[in-house]
Amino acid sequence: AGAAAGAAAGAGATWLLTRPAPAPEPVASAELTTLDTREVLGEASVRDSARGVTLAVRTQALDAGDGYLEVWLINRDLARMVSVGVLPAGTSQQDFPIARRLLDEGYVVVDISRELFDDRPQHSGDSLVRGELPL
Repeated sequence: AGAAAGAAAGAGATWLLTRPAPAPEPVASAELTTLDTREVLGEASVRDSARGVTLAVRTQALDAGDGYLEVWLINRDLARMVSVGVLPAGTSQQDFPIARRLLDEGYVVVDISRELFDDRPQHSGDSLVRGELPL
């Protein structure tokens, strides 16, 4: 009986460790548009899963110029922002893990900016696209 119980427990543990993770639940999405013409060039979405919250960014090809593209979350007050990460050169989609706390505190504006290799960590002010997540 003990061996059977051990085998059952082992099988249950194996199932728990190997079962597929539930699909991330979509929380919100926003079109990413240019600031001047409002042309839609991509989409940002937030997904929540047991593994955490992810910001997914999908765009048409954006020109980084002589620098790189950085993804930001900006607070609703448009005065505070945090860098989420870099969109790798030649990439039009990337997932970024983020803290749920950022969304809860109002960091719901997704911004992709052109940044220079200038040792300045703040936003360059050269936003290519932006969209607000309806949270």
